[in-house]
Parts: sequence; structure tokens; C-alpha cells
Amino acid sequence: MPKPKQNIKTLKPIKSPRAIERDFLKRLKRLSTDINKSVLYWANARANKAIDKNISTQLTFEFNALLKEWEQKTKDISKILAKKMARQVKNYVDSNLKAQDKAFHFKTLSKMSQNALNAIYNRNLALIESIPQEIINRYRNAFLNSVNNFDREQMLKLARQYQGISNRRAKMIARDQTQKAVSDFTQARSRQLGFTHYKWVTSHDERVSEQHKHLDGRIYAYDNPTAIIDSYGNVGNPSQRVNCRCVCVSVILEHNQELKLIKDGKYGDYYVIKEK
Repeated sequence: MPKPKQNIKTLKPIKSPRAIERDFLKRLKRLSTDINKSVLYWANARANKAIDKNISTQLTFEFNALLKEWEQKTKDISKILAKKMARQVKNYVDSNLKAQDKAFHFKTLSKMSQNALNAIYNRNLALIESIPQEIINRYRNAFLNSVNNFDREQMLKLARQYQGISNRRAKMIARDQTQKAVSDFTQARSRQLGFTHYKWVTSHDERVSEQHKHLDGRIYAYDNPTAIIDSYGNVGNPSQRVNCRCVCVSVILEHNQELKLIKDGKYGDYYVIKEK
């Protein structure tokens, strides 16, 4: 089905801010680096100990203790980082909307906007709290699979490899969660302002998936997602798919305009604007 060709009046898109993403990434990398260093420190100390017949049981015990220690340390860190992310996103979205129109000045949080902030906080809290287990289990599996080999050179090589994995994981989380947070709170604030529909806008570059290229420019309802966002047939709004960089921009209807629903079984039902 051809893409709709219409002059659609909208708000300006609010794109994911690199400053918030970079700050979040820096803090995630710092946490993962500290955890990786602590495991390497433990491994060096363990290399000086004699290996006995119960080594597998002992290693499991020691890794569990290390994991428990880092889970406790990460609890406080995760609360601080998740709270900061939610606050930064709120301020960023609100300032962008106010810059478009002075009437878009928020004195309160609607229930929907508060729920969006809570979701942003809880989602990032869970992700950050999962980092110690992800890193330490990686080492646990490697060590238990070679319980008789504690060569320091191999340990250093392993640590460099795993630190690289941690950094790439942190980068993916920071990018994806910043995009999701901004998109989710923008949608909530837009609905608080009374907007009901948005235009799907992609990044218009070579990284945009074929699926999302077909969604670009189409109009959807905030409260009833119908856009098919992946090859599994899942429906949703911009940024819900991992690493999606698409944004929603609220549609402004003129007094003589209305929306007409268009059925599309392949990419999802959408709306077009027509004269009354």
C-alpha cells in the first residue's frame, strides 16, 4: 500500500538527547568496570591458593559471595542513576515542549505522566541491578569450565574480553533506554496536553529498518497502537522496539479536518486526514 502523501501539521519532533545518553553511559561503564576489576582482583588472589578436589564447590561459594556483595553495592547506585535519568528526561521533554509554545507549561504531573516517569525509573532500576549478575556469571561459567587453569595471562586476556562485552552492553542500554524514556514521556506529556494522534517519523537514514520505513509519515492513535513494529507482528509506538530511533510528533488538526482510518494488514492500520 503506498505511503500517504499529505501536508500534516504537527509539533516539532523531540529527539533523543546525546548529553543524557553520554552521562548514563559513563556511569554504567564505571559500574561495570569496577565489577570487572573486582573479579580480576579476586581471581589473582585465588591463583595463589592451592587447588583441591572440592574446587568447583569452593568456586561456586566464592562467586556467590562476590555476587551478593555487588548486588548490595549496586542497589544504592541503581536508585540514584534511575532517578537521575527520569528527572533529566522530564526536564528535557518539558523544556522542548515549552520552547515550541509557551502555553505548553506544566505545573503538575498528570497520572499518565507520573506513570510514565515511574516506568522509566523502574525499567532502568531493573536493568542496572542486573549488571552484577550478568558480569559475574560470565566469569563464573568461564572459571568453572576450566577449574584447573588459573594462569594469570589467561585471566588478564579474559578480563579484557569481558570488559569489552560489558562496555558494548552498557552502550546499547544507554542508547536504547534514553530513546525509550524520551519517547515514552513525550507521549505522556502530549496526551496531557490533549493530543490524541501522532505522526510516525523515522531517522531517515540507512539504518532505518524496512519495516519502519513503511511506517514513516503515517498517523496513529496514542492510546491504541496499531503499527506493526517488527517481523513477529508485534504492534506498538516509536522506540518500543530495541534500538528504535523513531519518534512520534503530535498531529494538530484544523477545525475543518478529521481522521479517517485506513486498514492495512501488512504494516498496521493507520489514519489519514480528510476534509469534513
